Amino acid sequence: MATPVIPGPAGPIADDLRALAGRALERYAQGEVRIGFAMVSGSRAMGLGHALSDLDLYVVRTDDAPARAGTFALEGQTIQVTPLDTARIRRLAAQADGYRVTARDRSQQDFTQSDYKVLLRLANGALLYADAEHRELFERLDRETVRRLVVMRHATYAVELQEDVRGTVESGDLMTAMVSSQRTLMHAVECALGGVGEVYDHEKVALRRLARHPGTAHLLPEVWRLLHPGVAVDAPAGELAGIARRRALLASHLVGYAVLDGWDGPAARVPPFTPGQRGPVRRYDYGLLRFANGIALTGEDKGARVSEAMARLWLALDGRPFDEIASSPALRPLDAAPAVLAGALEKLRATGAVEQPPPGA
Repeated sequence: MATPVIPGPAGPIADDLRALAGRALERYAQGEVRIGFAMVSGSRAMGLGHALSDLDLYVVRTDDAPARAGTFALEGQTIQVTPLDTARIRRLAAQADGYRVTARDRSQQDFTQSDYKVLLRLANGALLYADAEHRELFERLDRETVRRLVVMRHATYAVELQEDVRGTVESGDLMTAMVSSQRTLMHAVECALGGVGEVYDHEKVALRRLARHPGTAHLLPEVWRLLHPGVAVDAPAGELAGIARRRALLASHLVGYAVLDGWDGPAARVPPFTPGQRGPVRRYDYGLLRFANGIALTGEDKGARVSEAMARLWLALDGRPFDEIASSPALRPLDAAPAVLAGALEKLRATGAVEQPPPGA
């Protein structure tokens, strides 16, 4: 007896692939009749596959005995079946039922790499079949919480790596600075994608996702140029340091807009990255993090809670002259007079989080 296919919630998965997944489930279920949950997810389903990608089915049996894993061919396509279990889905749903991360308690961010992958597959998946228990678990998973956890996860990695960039630049270890700044930028790209509502679990398709989302596509040329600058290993130290600094500054731009404009809900667009050369600039080894109880500006192994207005001013400091700062996209939600901005800028300077741009940065 084949398991019936029950339409799941609408998602990003194309109708033809959902239909193929439904037929694959019916074939699979002929020998596995005790199915309590089945969904289609993964790179192929998300439009991110390649010529050899499988279509991924995730299956749970009602008796929680291990479902059969494996692959089979259907209509010229390879179907990959991955077993899950009810306890794991229940645990992940409970961990993502509301955003609770604070500076003192970050345990909600603690996922094994395997669980993190499954969490994102659940968040992106389309339900093919579920009994009452498993449907309730699938629907309990708060996808906005997942999105915020993704943003915060990559923001945390980016800020940690930005500190490594500055340290290695200042010590002259430019090979490490180049590697650290590349990793910083990739985490920031993932953070920005989360900020516009696009979450996934494979770095290899990050640029493809950046290019296809209307809110981030305009950033691709600069990101690509900085990731693939075409410099020799024996390039002048100043050239390598400049690339590392600019990568970290772009990272703070991407992370900053994700945790501010893309927090209460996905932002429509990340503003362009157009740093200037003649005004105050945020330190590239600092970054913004978003907790359940506020915003932190962190760097140099220290962090301080800041108001959203102060965080937005810091983000606006991209090297443009001070008299142009008020026009920054970061400050649009505010209505602050120049004198107020000037006073706030001096407070930021006192924290050490602001500097003048170095020559050629």
